[in-house]
Amino acid sequence: MMKLKFRLKKKQIIWIALAVVIVAIVIWRIMIGKQPKVEYTTAPVTRGELAQTVSETGSVKPLQELALNFLATGKVAMVNVKVGDLVFKDQVLAELDLSDLQIKARETAAQSAVAQAQFDKILAGASGEDLAVSGAQLQSAQSAYAAAVAELENVKNSTESAVSQAEKNYQDLIQSGTLTTYEQTVNQAVANLTNAKKTYSQAINNQTANLSTALKSKLPVAMTALDAVDRVLSDNSLDNYLSVKNSSYLSKTNTSYTAGRADLAIANKSVLNLTESDITTVKAAYGLSIKAITESFEATNYCFSALENSVTASGFTQASLDAFKASISAQITGVSSALTSLQASKQSLDDTLLAYDTNISNLENSVYQAQAALSDAKLRAENTMITSRLSRDQQITAASSRVDSASKALNLAKAQSAKVSAKARPEDIALARSQVMQAQAASELIKNQMNNNKIIAPLDAQVAEISYKVGEQAQPGQAAVKLIAKDGFEIELDVAETDIAKLKIGNKAVITLDAFGDGVKLEGVLASMEPAATVIQGVIYYKVKIDFLAGVYNIRPGMTATAAIIADTRADAIQLPIRAIQERKDGAKFVRILQGTKVTEKDIMTGLTGDGGLVEILSGVNEGEQVITFTKTNVKTTTGK
Repeated sequence: MMKLKFRLKKKQIIWIALAVVIVAIVIWRIMIGKQPKVEYTTAPVTRGELAQTVSETGSVKPLQELALNFLATGKVAMVNVKVGDLVFKDQVLAELDLSDLQIKARETAAQSAVAQAQFDKILAGASGEDLAVSGAQLQSAQSAYAAAVAELENVKNSTESAVSQAEKNYQDLIQSGTLTTYEQTVNQAVANLTNAKKTYSQAINNQTANLSTALKSKLPVAMTALDAVDRVLSDNSLDNYLSVKNSSYLSKTNTSYTAGRADLAIANKSVLNLTESDITTVKAAYGLSIKAITESFEATNYCFSALENSVTASGFTQASLDAFKASISAQITGVSSALTSLQASKQSLDDTLLAYDTNISNLENSVYQAQAALSDAKLRAENTMITSRLSRDQQITAASSRVDSASKALNLAKAQSAKVSAKARPEDIALARSQVMQAQAASELIKNQMNNNKIIAPLDAQVAEISYKVGEQAQPGQAAVKLIAKDGFEIELDVAETDIAKLKIGNKAVITLDAFGDGVKLEGVLASMEPAATVIQGVIYYKVKIDFLAGVYNIRPGMTATAAIIADTRADAIQLPIRAIQERKDGAKFVRILQGTKVTEKDIMTGLTGDGGLVEILSGVNEGEQVITFTKTNVKTTTGK
């Protein structure tokens, strides 16, 4: 029995242990399935040539381009070439009209002959005729000087008189002691304005007083009319007869009566408080009174209409009705007359005010015009005075200048007379000889100007542009003919500031021209770099020039060219993609090497950064190793079965 229990207990332990193992295996499988799966992208470390280039696009320009222009202004007479022609050194390309210069050439030749004759004459000495002419010239100069002095005195006298008169006219206008016609006109205009203001102001006051009196006398008429209406409305004997044919007239009568009473009370108050000379209060009282009287007029009219629509009976006889109608009719006539009278008084006041405004405005304009005429007269007088003074000074200055000129001419005549009478001095001979040389120089100058009117090729070249046609007017400084040297071209590029430090004079370049296609590659060399920067759309650039090397091609100016400038090269460089390089916080660079499934880190030293995203490695890795350029991590979830 004990053995059986032991066997059963042993089997339970085995099954429990087996279950634990199975559970552990399942948990291990689940954990293995949840670990992330890492994928690597690698690139090999290679060895070979590494180049660093700067590639830019520019245009082809000739090494030498000349813009020739005429040195003088003139009409183009001849153009001896056309665009595209090959020309040779010293060939005449175009010339201006030389007819004027040819005339001047003959003139200078004549002047040269005259100078030579004068020189010969000085050597020969003065003749009797020369002495006579010199004496006559001296006498003429003396007469001219005396006339100039006399003219100066006459000018002084006449101009001073004109200035004095102008000053007197001006002083008469500005001084208070003298009353001029202009001032009389101003005073009369002011007096007329003052009198008119008094006259029209008095008329306005009179009309205002008349209107005030009319208001005081006509308002009681409205009161009397309303009292008559009240007697009709308050008569109890009419209760069953008044306006029974049309009750609306009785209603309108009551309404107008009530309004009339209220308006009349306001109007009476304003009339009692008004000041007869105050137009504003009188006009206000008039408005209130007209309203009250008009309301009274309507009340009497409605009352009469109510009586017209009444009936008679034994209690209200026709005689009584006729009596009431006669009373109301009389009030209508009185109120109407009061309205007409007040309106007439108001119209008279308005007419007087209008007459005041119109006439006073006209008279004020007359004052302004008279004052303006006086101001204009003063200004004209002042301008005349200033002009006369200026004219006097100018005429005296001109006459004085003529005296000075005559004096100088007299002194010159005296000197010339003395010179003619005297024997030739060495200085005179030297002067005459200099004049001969001067005339000869003038002749040479004309010849030089004739040459300046021609455009001559300074070298062998090709004609690129002609700006003028025969008959057109040429201007100095404007290119007439443009030449391009037959041989030699260069490329001008703009290089960004981020690349300029990589370049140096002498760098080789590979050139492609759009005109020839990418298959034709030419050789070039970096010839120059400008030190000054050029800003293009906010970006800093530097101009560089590339010279073509060996090769004969049909290159033309303006062609689009792309130059890949080789800044540096490494012939046998260990290299890898720059994207594989990482950097630590201390600045040290390293790469990750993949060997099978194992990843290791290696510190490196870099060198030249080349084209295609490659960089030179000076130390740290070996050719053939696989560097990691990209890491991708995939999380995998495994479900146990």
